[in-house]
Amino acid sequence: MLILAVFCVFIGIMVFWGAKDRSKIEGRCTKTVRAKCIDHVPIRISTGKRNERSDHLEYRALYEFDYEGNTYKVQSHELTRVVKVQIGQECDIKINPNQPQEIFTSMEKQKGKSNRILGIIFVLVGVVFFIMWILKVVG
Repeated sequence: MLILAVFCVFIGIMVFWGAKDRSKIEGRCTKTVRAKCIDHVPIRISTGKRNERSDHLEYRALYEFDYEGNTYKVQSHELTRVVKVQIGQECDIKINPNQPQEIFTSMEKQKGKSNRILGIIFVLVGVVFFIMWILKVVG
């Protein structure tokens, strides 16, 4: 049970830390621009053990936008199995005015919030397992 507690806390911290890193990017992306989704870039994801490998495709939206007289094409960081932004659809994204290739989308913001919550849940479950282990050892 101690190993499970440590595992849950570790996973929770990693998930929460990843969301924290994305929020730093959000803090740098202060300029809102109108962007157009021009493609969905497929990313092959492999899961499972060597002999039981399973592959599936996830997608990143490729956005095109103009900023200060230059045209940029940038992939979102959000991986999704179900395409949420259609090709040709326009939406507002935030960019880093010092590095316009760094973007942040509303979908990433939603995922960041849910990852923070998930991280906290994993840590709390780990703490509960740790308390149960202590009670079992002491009692």
